[in-house]
Amino acid sequence: MIVGSGDIDKLCKDRIYPKEVTCAVNANFNSELEKFWKLEMIGIQEPPTADDEDQALTYCKRTILKENGRYEVRWPWKNSIQKLSDNYGLCIGRLKSLVTRLRNRSMFPAYHMTIMEQLNSGIIEEVSPNDEVGVIHYLPHHEVLTLSKNTTKLRIVYDASAHQKGFKSLNDVLHRGPVMLPDLVGVLLRFRMMKIVITADVEKTLLQIGLQPEDRNSTRFLWLKEIEKEVNEENIKCYRFKRVPFGVISSPFLLAATLIHHLEDQADTTALEIRKNLYVDNITLSADSTEDALYKYEEIKGIFAEALMNVREFLSNDQEFNKKIPECDLNKGHIGNFLGLLWSHEKDIISVTLKPWMGKNLTKRTILQFIASQYDPLGFLVPVLIKFKLLIQHLWKENISWDQSLCEADQQQWKKLIAEWPANVIDLPRYVVEPAEQAEFHVFTDASMGAYSAAVYIRNPKNGSNSAKSFLLYAKSRIAPIKGITIPKLELLSVLIGVRAAQFVVKQLNIISYHVTVWSDSKCALFWITNYTKLLPRFIQNRIEEIRNSKYEVRYTPGEHNPADIATRGLAPIKLRKSEQWWKGPRWLEKERSEWPKSEFHYEESDEFQQAIIAKITEANFNSFNNDPIQFINANRFSKWIRLLRSTVWALRFIK
Repeated sequence: MIVGSGDIDKLCKDRIYPKEVTCAVNANFNSELEKFWKLEMIGIQEPPTADDEDQALTYCKRTILKENGRYEVRWPWKNSIQKLSDNYGLCIGRLKSLVTRLRNRSMFPAYHMTIMEQLNSGIIEEVSPNDEVGVIHYLPHHEVLTLSKNTTKLRIVYDASAHQKGFKSLNDVLHRGPVMLPDLVGVLLRFRMMKIVITADVEKTLLQIGLQPEDRNSTRFLWLKEIEKEVNEENIKCYRFKRVPFGVISSPFLLAATLIHHLEDQADTTALEIRKNLYVDNITLSADSTEDALYKYEEIKGIFAEALMNVREFLSNDQEFNKKIPECDLNKGHIGNFLGLLWSHEKDIISVTLKPWMGKNLTKRTILQFIASQYDPLGFLVPVLIKFKLLIQHLWKENISWDQSLCEADQQQWKKLIAEWPANVIDLPRYVVEPAEQAEFHVFTDASMGAYSAAVYIRNPKNGSNSAKSFLLYAKSRIAPIKGITIPKLELLSVLIGVRAAQFVVKQLNIISYHVTVWSDSKCALFWITNYTKLLPRFIQNRIEEIRNSKYEVRYTPGEHNPADIATRGLAPIKLRKSEQWWKGPRWLEKERSEWPKSEFHYEESDEFQQAIIAKITEANFNSFNNDPIQFINANRFSKWIRLLRSTVWALRFIK
């Protein structure tokens, strides 16, 4: 923040002065980063409930109405509405900056044309400053340019977070509303299970939902009467929204709630399928044939036309479908972007890609930004990214500041990591397999001192023969906690996240009949799970109970046949591209069950105690409580080996 004295009258002749206020929040980034690998972040806790968001949903359902075929909603106001200022002076200042920026970037005509198009189409309306119905509030606005989009490249976004000092913004006095979107990963999983897939986009969805007249004055904004002239009081025109604008905290919720309300009112199976796979304004549907796909195209157009909405940008892997629908509704791109995944509809493949390193100054901050920029919702790149996450953890342990340059050794490590960094890692078939009568899932789990991971595969027989195919569906990894934890416990945690990953996949695919096998190369973890002993510590007992409750089959696999081992130790992108074991699982999955690894375990009572002692001794190597010498139990006092083991276990439990 820059402050100081000056002669304002010489700097600005207008009586209304723009004032830029910047608030810098010094967040505790270290504590946030620690959550990256903290044990508690693996989903043990239930998400907190938000009663106020539920109230927003109840209010929306009560106030939504349909006028002349179009849905209209109201803002879900909080009780703090009285602290909202009009923002007029702030908007004048922001408008001056915007006009200068648009003219410098040659974007002014397109911006003005967008506003005029919205005026002509009834999205906005001119308003008299003397109109004082409801809450009066002005929104500053700015441009967002997305060159990669096939349709609307320039978008105007309204800053509902802007406020004057001592007052609240529009976003501050509105409820956000609950998240009503389906799970993104779930939509992507279902996308891969559709033999014939149809994707489409609802045109300017948010701007098709009306805002009731009582709330329209809270969405006023300023623009120029004559675009050739400068910004001043005489050259300003006031508009307001008749529809729900971008940039308001409640807008995504109101969009989702309205679409769900409309789809649930339709007594149609297509509407129910849309409801399940509608992500914001992106539609995904499956079809059994070209005729079925064309029927669903007509259904989609009709369903949304009843809400005065247009669906466009249709695309399918069925080329006959693409030829038969009107050209105005067809997405003409060869490579589509489906929820962030690059999809070639002609070859029906998805591309697993990496974003390049832009050669910035190498710091902990830029490395974390680089990791966050890699889009990998299905976990295909877990083996590549795990090494980068471990590097971040190493820098955190070394107490390196966020913007401190790395030492020579760490820089060399970084160069090794980004060597041979391809933009495209691999092309995978989008369509894997349609689940058989009973879907068969195989989850492989593994752990090391640095990380633990799980990978979920689907296996289906080929044409009813003994030969089968398997495909990687979903993978997950976690960095091991900074606080020392034993390898056996990490192996157990890998089985736990494998069970949860399988439960998630089964739920998202809505499969009723299925069989899940969880594979691990840790005999110790498998021993804990398959033997009902009461001597295990509470940490272990709680987790094996959740694993057992899943009723999944748990089996042993040799380490060299475990694809999750690749995710745990990491692999360079070029090598990952060639790893058949990662993309398809071990080769024996293609064979009959009789040729799979044997999974029998034979433990004597003494083995049980030995496992407990080994776990405790391993834990002692990572946790140093004091500098006192270890007091060993005198073995001469015991007549039998089993009694010595039992006493040692009870002593260790007492110490814990």
